[in-house]
Amino acid sequence: MEIKMRLLLVICLLPLSLWAQSKLGYENAGDEAFKKHDPYSAIGYYNNALNYGNDGQLSLKIGNAYKETGNYIKSLSFYNEAVYFLKNEPIAYKIALKAQADMLRRLGRIQEAISIFQNDTANLEFLNDLNDALTFSKDTLPVDVKQLNNQINSSYSDFAPQILGDSILYFSSMKFESTQKKEILRTSKILSSNISDSVFSEVTILSDLINMKQWNNANFSISPDGKVIVFTRCLFDDNNELRCSLYEAVFKNGKLQQPVKLSSIINQAESTTTQPCLTGNYEKGYLLFFASDRKNGIGGIDIWYSERNVIGVYSKPVNAGNKINSASNEITPFFDREGDTLYFSSDRYNGLGGYDVFQTYYGNDSSKISASHLPAPINSGYHDLYFNKSYAKNRRTVLVSNRPPSQQLTEDACCFDIYEILPSLEKEELLKAKNDQIALLKSKNPTHEIGFNILPDVLAERIARQISMLFPLRLYFDNDFPDPKTRNKTTISVYDDLVINYLNRLNKYKQYQLQETDKEELVGFFEDSIQGNFLKLEAITNSVLQILEMDSSKSLKLTVQGTASPLAETDYNVILSERRISSILNFWRKWKDGILVNYLENGRLQIEEDAAGEARSVGKVSDAANDQRNSIFSKSAAIERRIEITEITLIDK
Repeated sequence: MEIKMRLLLVICLLPLSLWAQSKLGYENAGDEAFKKHDPYSAIGYYNNALNYGNDGQLSLKIGNAYKETGNYIKSLSFYNEAVYFLKNEPIAYKIALKAQADMLRRLGRIQEAISIFQNDTANLEFLNDLNDALTFSKDTLPVDVKQLNNQINSSYSDFAPQILGDSILYFSSMKFESTQKKEILRTSKILSSNISDSVFSEVTILSDLINMKQWNNANFSISPDGKVIVFTRCLFDDNNELRCSLYEAVFKNGKLQQPVKLSSIINQAESTTTQPCLTGNYEKGYLLFFASDRKNGIGGIDIWYSERNVIGVYSKPVNAGNKINSASNEITPFFDREGDTLYFSSDRYNGLGGYDVFQTYYGNDSSKISASHLPAPINSGYHDLYFNKSYAKNRRTVLVSNRPPSQQLTEDACCFDIYEILPSLEKEELLKAKNDQIALLKSKNPTHEIGFNILPDVLAERIARQISMLFPLRLYFDNDFPDPKTRNKTTISVYDDLVINYLNRLNKYKQYQLQETDKEELVGFFEDSIQGNFLKLEAITNSVLQILEMDSSKSLKLTVQGTASPLAETDYNVILSERRISSILNFWRKWKDGILVNYLENGRLQIEEDAAGEARSVGKVSDAANDQRNSIFSKSAAIERRIEITEITLIDK
């Protein structure tokens, strides 16, 4: 399958074998190389065929080959030639036009691509995809995507990053060679790099226990407790297809044991199983997400999951469902266990081009929530995949992409590098200035198009989409707060006061942690989730006000769910959830001297409340009052004490 070579294990520039001395011979050799997922050799053969004279079909083939190498500029130039030469061949001409438009989309020239199909009713679906891509391109986040240094990235493909705590980066690299079937091929191995003061040290190749010779070893995933490792090994079969399987290794008495191939329950015969994400499933054991082209999927490569119990037995894999999987390929799953959010990449056609990163809430009632496309610059017109986060004090978010300035072997491009996603203060300031300018222009001229040629209703919808990227936003509470041991359903407490008091209790919580790693994770949770999500609440509230002031034709509804840990009685926890929702309503009523009160009272800002108590707790937390370390002060217990803003809805008045 094409994806196995293009993305998982990029094989670069095999030797050319000039066995045919004619245009047709060279073209056939190029077709064969392309079919074997070797676009570099295909380019060589096709260029030799060009010496005998050009034609539209050959231009189209060369454009396709350059597209696979990531050289979009050359690809577009050959697609342009194909369109020129194929004008008198209606079917081939339409194919060339779509290829040209797709490449314009990938290069960010989406409006040009739309203009090609603007009046083509026969390709309405494709035109809708391009319009979606244009919308995605205008949604941006205030972040920078920065390439990791040359200690990590090479001119071959480097991919599958996972950061363990603050100290170790694991990743895979194609910068090795092996001999398979008398051919020298690029081979991947799994490496590690120690992190000190945000500096990555020289890399170390993991032992032969993990990196088996002659095999492609990749996609290292370690469980949250550091006790189990799952990774991929791949080898070419007799049909020159790369077949991948998952292997597991466990630690016993601090020593890594011999890896074993997972059973046929996971590694289905005649299919590829790869890109594992091993996450916590609490007292049940672990939850394993992976990508596979196994039978009975929805289409192409799908994301599946399996439960692993405490004695190491895996359940029959379950397809992640049509909210995630599509007729296209879905790969590189990562489950954010703190946000119950699944991130993955897909080459479904309405993205910015290539593989784009998507996210979806994957907790309770997740079947109701569709996957959403992450904004630029996380996504680009190139392949963007392996989105991943760390969980220690210094949170890091990483990504793999072949976007420029990824290193390359030749001018024909090639390879994937690992990038880090960092907050951009400059972009935040520019975004604030832009929003201030929009608000000013709107106040002076409310009946006409405002700055940047965007109508108020269009801009309101765009802001609402940007807000929804932060959902579900989880806001956390100290044990039994607000108003401990009362039966009141409402409170006079305000959430910002509650969260400040909660943050000041960090040292108390740390005293109950037995391991240093537990303390580090708890510090990270307080700083990133408790404090960080409160700051997001402030940003969301600013955007809510902006929408309400900008477009008087719209009302806005926020859905808020309240949750409690199972420590108290069930009916009490429902009441406690209601108090917690009440505290956030008080925050909105008092925010900026009550600027939202009028909108709350006249119904333009509606709050839909859902006090669930412990009903959405997944049973991972102790409910024993005499076990305070686990029932109150553990990170697992802290995660359950929250309210969630889950949805924003624009309503026409």
